[in-house]
Amino acid sequence: MKNKNKLYWLIFILASLALLVIGGLLYTHQNRQLPQSASSNVDLPAVKLKGSLAKLKPHQKKVIKFRLKTANGKKIKAYAKIRLQGQHSLKFPEKNYDITLYSGHKCKHKLDVKLHHGWRKSSKYVLKANYTDATSARNIISSALWSDFVKTEPHHPDQLQSKNNYGAIQGFPVTLKINDEYHGLYTLTTHKGRKLWGLDKKDPSNIAVRSNGYNRNTLFYQSKPIFDEKNWETLSPTNLSSQQQASVNRFVSFVSDSSVSSFRENAHHYLNVPMLINYYIFINLTHDQDGAGRNMIYLTDDKQHWYPVAYDLDATWGLYENGKLLYPSAKQVQHNYPNGGNLKSGEGNRLLQLVAQAFPQEIEDRWHFLRKNVITTQRINNKFEQFMLNTGENNYQENFRANPSIPSKKITNLDQLKKSVKHQVRENDQLFTDFTRNVHRIDFNYSAPVTR
Repeated sequence: MKNKNKLYWLIFILASLALLVIGGLLYTHQNRQLPQSASSNVDLPAVKLKGSLAKLKPHQKKVIKFRLKTANGKKIKAYAKIRLQGQHSLKFPEKNYDITLYSGHKCKHKLDVKLHHGWRKSSKYVLKANYTDATSARNIISSALWSDFVKTEPHHPDQLQSKNNYGAIQGFPVTLKINDEYHGLYTLTTHKGRKLWGLDKKDPSNIAVRSNGYNRNTLFYQSKPIFDEKNWETLSPTNLSSQQQASVNRFVSFVSDSSVSSFRENAHHYLNVPMLINYYIFINLTHDQDGAGRNMIYLTDDKQHWYPVAYDLDATWGLYENGKLLYPSAKQVQHNYPNGGNLKSGEGNRLLQLVAQAFPQEIEDRWHFLRKNVITTQRINNKFEQFMLNTGENNYQENFRANPSIPSKKITNLDQLKKSVKHQVRENDQLFTDFTRNVHRIDFNYSAPVTR
């Protein structure tokens, strides 16, 4: 009888182990980011931070040790001032970090280093967790696509041409350890700011501002901008002079007070219209929902002509901004966005609405050029695939084990990205190929919500 019981227990243990193995395989398969054939391991560059970061508060800076070991074995050692980066991302378990490198522990002398081939030397970088995007690819690849839009635009501002990537961030995947504890898969990116955009801090005509919400003020339904955490934010300089404030007021009041006909006649006195046309096409193509209001950056280098640049592009290509849903998800979209997710009408942004209505032929012409030279399904998909292959399935799975609450790990992967690209290109072909006719079918009668 004892032998029989031992046999039962042995069978039970073996069956349990088999179930655990099968369960583990199914779990990995469910969360797999790359095709089964892409099974090789990838050794990523490794970032190590040492210092007290557990109770880091927004806007607080701390001094830490920074170490980067590149894939080819090169080591970079520095001290750094680090602070939390982002707005909505502050609530996520894994944080984004702004890092400024220094040569000594007293942080008196900034250390300019080149962290990647083809980049300019800099002391400022960002460690981005991409917590809502399980692929970690959207922000980098969408930024590269925006760079192509600007590079092929004959009328892009000169100062963007002189800087890296035409004013769009660049980055590469890394693993991150903080005080020897693995925190997951990150991307190390160039820093948003005046240097990226070619703005001169000594030139008062160089200004950068950002809209921080969807409301009547940031969507150009009021003629005077309000500067606070829910409305407009100054990026460069930190504090606007009276003359710089007047430049922003001039820009905002022109847009808010214009009819379609007066906008078409006078926009070239206030705006870089070709850059706005590119931006309108870009947010529709990538489904950059936040780029229409809550995260739209405007620059000028002469206090007269303003234009947008794309930034923070992890909620694109079908992924909702909290990472929990894919578009279409009407209930969530209508709850969180003022115009129900309608990017054709600029999500209620009066500036984008005026651009679409005043320059339909120019938009249509630009779309045909981009489709021939920049926008193809295969080209975009190849960029996503190469980035993810260079990241490696092993690093995706290790990241999921360290951060099991990543919201999009079961709804997005390379296959979902490719399907979204195909869908978005096809949908935008239907919109822009004959935009001079289709623009009249778009409902632009929209009233933005009251500023709270």
